[in-house]
Amino acid sequence: MASALVLPIASADSDEIILQDKFVFKIANEVLSLKDLKRTKKNIEDLKCMYPESLVHKIFSQDFSGGRLNELKVGTEFNQKDVKYFEKLIPFFKLLAYSKSHDVSIQPSLPKYFRLSATQKKCDLSLFDEKEFIKSFEPIVRLEVFVRSRFLPSESQGKSSVSDVEKAVIGARNLITSIDQQIDEEAYW
Repeated sequence: MASALVLPIASADSDEIILQDKFVFKIANEVLSLKDLKRTKKNIEDLKCMYPESLVHKIFSQDFSGGRLNELKVGTEFNQKDVKYFEKLIPFFKLLAYSKSHDVSIQPSLPKYFRLSATQKKCDLSLFDEKEFIKSFEPIVRLEVFVRSRFLPSESQGKSSVSDVEKAVIGARNLITSIDQQIDEEAYW
């Protein structure tokens, strides 16, 4: 099994390494590292904390659970279980790339609502920067808005049932299957 790409970045004025990461795969034109995968997993968990009805969490929580992602370090060789785990994450990142190609806007009131919810539920407040989401969390929220608007249109009238949510999860999985061949991927293992 080939080794993943490792990126050491040194300070310009010394030999000290200030950042080191291991690339795992590339989706569309975005290369994702262990650090990115760990942050995404945490962001999805944080989204569920402040928004328990999260459709993104319902669709992908099983894909992100399991595996030893939190234990993996830059120097760790990926084993077959790691590769299978990473393969389960690829559809999430393909849907994320697909949603970025659509003009999804976040209502100005949404960060305020999420911050209030995060405060009340004692969730991670570091995901907010003054009146906005931090840069690494915003794509997850945009994906949430995308899947809800696409697969739960009745929600805008306050009419989504458990059955509607189940259908939305199936609809999202079907979309992922249909875009699988449209969005390039490259693995680094």
